[in-house]
Amino acid sequence: MLSSFSRRHAFILAAVGSAMSCGSTLAQYVWANPGTGGSWNLNTNWNPVGVPNSATATASLAGVSPYTVSVDGSVTANLVTIAAPATVSLNSGLEFNITGANAGLVNNGLFIVNGTGAANGTNFKLYGNDSTLTGTGSLVLNAHPSNLDTACVAWWSSGERLINGPTHNIRGTGRIRTYLTNNGVINADSSGEVLWFTDRDKINNGTMKASGGGQLLVNVRLDQDPAAVLRADAGSTVNIGGSVFGGSVGSAGSGIVQFNSTSGVASNTFFGNVNILNGVTVYVENANLVNNGTFTVNPSGGTSGTVLSLRSGPSTFSGTGTLRLNADAS
Repeated sequence: MLSSFSRRHAFILAAVGSAMSCGSTLAQYVWANPGTGGSWNLNTNWNPVGVPNSATATASLAGVSPYTVSVDGSVTANLVTIAAPATVSLNSGLEFNITGANAGLVNNGLFIVNGTGAANGTNFKLYGNDSTLTGTGSLVLNAHPSNLDTACVAWWSSGERLINGPTHNIRGTGRIRTYLTNNGVINADSSGEVLWFTDRDKINNGTMKASGGGQLLVNVRLDQDPAAVLRADAGSTVNIGGSVFGGSVGSAGSGIVQFNSTSGVASNTFFGNVNILNGVTVYVENANLVNNGTFTVNPSGGTSGTVLSLRSGPSTFSGTGTLRLNADAS
């Protein structure tokens, strides 16, 4: 007997396969009552009558006045267009699967993953294809504090990549598991909560930051364009437990960037307050570093070995800042 997990994925595969076999024609649906909210899964809310739920389905929501379309059951779509100030809210415990050629969101409003913030696994899932987020809107992750997988950007086959467009935002608290290329802004902006980069490597060509008391946790390899920025704004924290190669890394005001487990750096420009926490080793990978802030090794003065280690050849530390060594006094 198939498990509930297997049955769900077998159903999705069957739906995707059936839709794909019909050719490349897209099934186009338009929200029938702009300005009035309702359920995505009620067929009379769409024109033509039916529910967008296939690998070739496109869904468009016009913007007249603020309204919310609630996704009350797991669905699959190819392309979703959201005009401001409309909102699509994926309910807790469900999956929104994006699949097919040129898949993604054209989002000038909001798409919320786990609109209620309840403690059930909730996925915005890339299904067999890369997906692109364009527009000026936001993909908002709204995880329950007890489990970041309650608002997760997930994959099906593990090779899919999410591409965040140059004017689009991803923000909130949750987990991004897929490969990721950021050309816009990703912001851990939920006070006291975490946005976690995990599982697959990320690329940053724009801005990744923590703000408003949030925490961004980078536990993978992050490759940055020279003009890209990884930043902790005032009262916020960026924790690095992976490697960050290239670009600028630092903080503004009372923000802190800290390496909290073994990491690597290369060709970075540091600014503001950057710390290597007690007991952590950060490897400099045969590259030049520019420090225009205060880079502190062992800010707590703890008793465990804390190391900025040169590896694979000589490196240069330049700039206008200070490298501060703060060993235990004993």
